[in-house]
Amino acid sequence: MISDWALRSCLDRVTALGDAHLDSHTYRAGVLDELRAVVVYDAWVWPLAGPVTTVGMTPMAQVPCAEELPLLISLRYQTHINRWTTLPINPSKAVSLKRVTGNELGRSELWRDRLSRFGVVDVLSVAFAEGWGLWDWLELWRGPGGFDFSDTDAHCVESIAGVVATGLQECTGHEFQSGGTGGAVVGHRQAVLVLADDLFIMSQTDSAGPWLELLQQAPQLHQGVPAEVLNVAAQLLTVEQGIDAHPARSCRHVGAHCRHCPRLPPR
Repeated sequence: MISDWALRSCLDRVTALGDAHLDSHTYRAGVLDELRAVVVYDAWVWPLAGPVTTVGMTPMAQVPCAEELPLLISLRYQTHINRWTTLPINPSKAVSLKRVTGNELGRSELWRDRLSRFGVVDVLSVAFAEGWGLWDWLELWRGPGGFDFSDTDAHCVESIAGVVATGLQECTGHEFQSGGTGGAVVGHRQAVLVLADDLFIMSQTDSAGPWLELLQQAPQLHQGVPAEVLNVAAQLLTVEQGIDAHPARSCRHVGAHCRHCPRLPPR
């Protein structure tokens, strides 16, 4: 049982992080450290999202199955249960996979096809949103030997949801303000990148490299494809399958010289 004092202290420290003018990575890392004081978890996934498109970008994660990143992303977008676009956001409510499936975790494609192999016993999910839209979502995992997430755990996460949504909105605003509003990057020509349904590269133009280097890089074992590209591609597959109707695109600030918007057209 978490005391009211501990929860209030966590909320105060998370609020202070939002006032510190941090970048989104540092802010999220700080929130996770504070959250760990009141909720036990073994692994986590935390991407930002385009407030309008809801497509994930600049993800942070600590999971036991990073070598399967493209497949994990694809399954997460195609899994109906606890998809971030269906989570409560007015106000935000943390929902555990065990509770929403009635202890039948196999109803989740993501758990059935991958997470079960790594001994994940439960996942607590929450979407952070405010008046301008959905800014990001967080998933906390409990691994082998762990207990189900309790109502108390969910309450702890819910208690910081509004503060986190505001904090990440502030982080995004600071990144754009500090980066300026320059035009196109000199020397960066139009580029084409073709992915297969398993999100692996089939082909790309020579001009794609400089653009990809501007985005958050994935490990080399995934051909170095930035996570933003994988998320946009996964969303396109999701739209084609009728699972979600949000457009397959995201906008990411990449520094002082340009704003690059990964986009994939319907096939």
